[in-house]
Amino acid sequence: MTENISPELVRTVLENGSGIIPQQLQPLTEIIVYATQMATAVLGGIIGLYIFSFIVRWYHDRKIIKELRALRKDIEELKSNKYGKKNKKSKSENE
Repeated sequence: MTENISPELVRTVLENGSGIIPQQLQPLTEIIVYATQMATAVLGGIIGLYIFSFIVRWYHDRKIIKELRALRKDIEELKSNKYGKKNKKSKSENE
């Protein structure tokens, strides 16, 4: 199959970009190229938005987890103060 390709044909295709395509199909190929470019742009945009939303969600979730850990620490500290050792003021008030 490679024997049928002449250097002139390759040169024509490289120079014109449409040496193999008949003149009647030229408008159809332009439409196909345009549709392919549009599909690439749309899909690239959708994938870009997905990646952006993933990064925003990751940042937001990380922030929430940090706040929940601080809240858990505060609750454990309050529990240990309430049920653990009592302060001297609270002993004197109870007696």
